[in-house]
Amino acid sequence: MKCKKCGAELSDDAEFCPVCRSSVGGTEQEAVSCAAPPAPTPEPTPEPESIPPEEPADYSAGAAEPVIAPVKKPRKMSLAVSAVLSVVFGMLTMFVCQTAAVLCTFSGALSSHAVSEQIADIDVGSIEIGSLIPDNIKEQFSIDPSEITGDIAGIVSRFSGGAMSSGQAAEIIRKADISKDIAKIVQSYEDFIMSGKSDVDISAELQRIILGAKQVYKDVTGMEVPADFDQDVINALKENAEALQQAAPQTALGLMGDTLRVVFSPAVWIAAFVLSALFPLLAGLITRRVPAGLMCGGAAYFVSGAGILITNAVSETVMKTLRFDDGVMTKVISNALGDKLMLCGAVLAVVGAVLIAAFIVVKVTSARKLRKG
Repeated sequence: MKCKKCGAELSDDAEFCPVCRSSVGGTEQEAVSCAAPPAPTPEPTPEPESIPPEEPADYSAGAAEPVIAPVKKPRKMSLAVSAVLSVVFGMLTMFVCQTAAVLCTFSGALSSHAVSEQIADIDVGSIEIGSLIPDNIKEQFSIDPSEITGDIAGIVSRFSGGAMSSGQAAEIIRKADISKDIAKIVQSYEDFIMSGKSDVDISAELQRIILGAKQVYKDVTGMEVPADFDQDVINALKENAEALQQAAPQTALGLMGDTLRVVFSPAVWIAAFVLSALFPLLAGLITRRVPAGLMCGGAAYFVSGAGILITNAVSETVMKTLRFDDGVMTKVISNALGDKLMLCGAVLAVVGAVLIAAFIVVKVTSARKLRKG
């Protein structure tokens, strides 16, 4: 039997043609294969390649070791050059820090009214005023130098025409608290130097001082004050109004006051202290030696501080050398500046001692490292 479609030989009991899969039962329908396609054969997973371990480099005989370029260290200056530079920077440090200390002292004294406070506590009548009055003031007021020799009490006694003795004049000055009134005038000069402002009226202050001493004069001398005394005082002050105006802080100090205001300002002395600290730092950086910077700053600060302390201790002698011969004025200036100057000197000396100690520590540590190496 043959397939009716393709003509292939079939067995008698075949139901489908094995070639074209047609039904053998006399129909021409094709048999549809329901067989599922064969599953794809999985590809074998490749095994990872084994990487042989690196063998250590052989630096045995015949093998060259890798060459590492040495790091070049900056060369230090010679000791001689370092010493010279340290001395130069040390002298600059000493000059600048001493200047800063003086400026700081004056700034603090003027800002706190230290000078006027000292004047308020002194015996004004005992001040030797003659040598302290500038020549231009003597000319302005037509003052005969021979008339202002001795202390203030003696001068007042002579100008009174014998109405009171020198002792009585001193007592009147003391009991009338004239020193406090003078201190108020001096304070106006301090304020003008530091702030540029002063509201004091010299003429009005003098009028208040003189008229306020009338009752004290009566109590001390036992004499009545003339009835026209007040008007005489007022007229005298009016006649000398222009001269008194010249004595006001704004006029008397003028440009010098403006200059002192800048010089004594905190910004200036703080900048000076900062500059004095930069010089030792530069000494260490330029010479590439830390000990050089430490010793430069330490020696400069310590010598400056010690010098200030010693100078302050013998300030009375120094003031006399500068021709401030009056003992009272020497005491005023010394007391007004002394404590603040001593504080600055002590701080500088301590800072210097600390830097010198740091220098010793660095040198000892370096020496130990060299011995161990």
